[in-house]
Amino acid sequence: MTTAHPELHSQKLVRCHIRNPQSETSIRFVELENFRLWEYMMRHKHGLVAEAVSLCLWVNLKEYHRKENIYARAGDVHTLNSIVLNIFDPLNGYSHVIKRYALAADTERLKTTLLSHISVDVRESDRFDVTVYPGFGVARSDVDDQQLILGLADQ
Repeated sequence: MTTAHPELHSQKLVRCHIRNPQSETSIRFVELENFRLWEYMMRHKHGLVAEAVSLCLWVNLKEYHRKENIYARAGDVHTLNSIVLNIFDPLNGYSHVIKRYALAADTERLKTTLLSHISVDVRESDRFDVTVYPGFGVARSDVDDQQLILGLADQ
């Protein structure tokens, strides 16, 4: 059994452009296994539409540099951070972990947004921390998003 920290492992993501009702767009990265539910929620709760959907693999900085000659040829490469918010719940005695992925340029904005969603008493305590793990996203745009099922395309 390996005891490596989970942020040392790669993560399958979906990269997409999100368009709001005012036709403004931004790029989002969502865990592959959560994408369809997330897409449904964004559309029906917030009126956001996912477009230009592609597969993406998040790889930590060290692993990317170790195999850069392979990853650089695998698709479009983005500097992409993994942001982990860890909130300790003293009532139940466990931590709740929230992970998000953002382009390096959007990391601080996303951290601020995540922190704005937790209560003031938690923000003013030592019961949480935010850790940013630098890495890269390697995206492939040649996969039909209608055929995305757990990262496999019907070939």
